[in-house]
Amino acid sequence: MARSIGSHVSLLLPELISLLRDDFPDVLGGLIHNLDDTVDIFSRVMNPEKLTGTNDLLAAILSCEKVRSR
Repeated sequence: MARSIGSHVSLLLPELISLLRDDFPDVLGGLIHNLDDTVDIFSRVMNPEKLTGTNDLLAAILSCEKVRSR
């Protein structure tokens, strides 16, 4: 989906962050399984000058990893 909306993918960033902060291991497992591709797509199409939310994304990824490692 991110590929199809192109540079407007930043609109999905809050939703991705919300999913990464989910407490259900099954949700997090699906996200982690595809995280490389997801981050790759976001990094290609987002405007580097408008990387708002990047810190939130990194914090959500770390939080996701903590929940999955329990």
